Amino acid sequence: MSKKLMYLISFVLLVSFVSFGFNGLKVSAATNNEDTMSEIEDIIENNNLELVDPNLIPEDQRLNFDTIEEFEKFIQEDASTFKDENAMIEDETNKISRLATTSVKTNKYIESSGIGKITAYVRFTKNNSTKKVSGVKVWSEQTGILMGITYTPNDTASYYKMNSTKTGGTAYAKGLKLYGVNVVGQAVGYQKSVTYTIKF
Repeated sequence: MSKKLMYLISFVLLVSFVSFGFNGLKVSAATNNEDTMSEIEDIIENNNLELVDPNLIPEDQRLNFDTIEEFEKFIQEDASTFKDENAMIEDETNKISRLATTSVKTNKYIESSGIGKITAYVRFTKNNSTKKVSGVKVWSEQTGILMGITYTPNDTASYYKMNSTKTGGTAYAKGLKLYGVNVVGQAVGYQKSVTYTIKF
């Protein structure tokens, strides 16, 4: 009988130790997740970004980072990872007559990545004899898919400044970029305000 009692006590102790070990792993994993999230929050705060709900970006469109260092590098290089293009395009109205007294032109700034892009525009009317500019309109948009990013234009806050001779100026197209990422398995959402500058 004492052998059976010994086996029973040994079994209970073994189950207790195994259970304690699993609980210790759970506590350790939870602490690691909290430490990771705290580090991510510090990076976001130090780069003047704002945390948001990560579910605002669908999970299959989020960017994935295996390390916190990769994520931090992405944030620091975000602006330079895109292909920037400055170009002037002319509206069809400008091609109607070369004898017209005014011409309508549109300048744009393009930030592209993969199969998507953000384009900021400034459309203006220029008097062909005085070269003075009038009728300025500033706006922006996202076309295609930018993995992990959704852009929302803020056309009401966009504006322009004319030069002193009123023959040109600078347009400022404002918007909000919303990011969805997974960093070491942690879903993170953040956003930043952006301003695109276009000369005209």
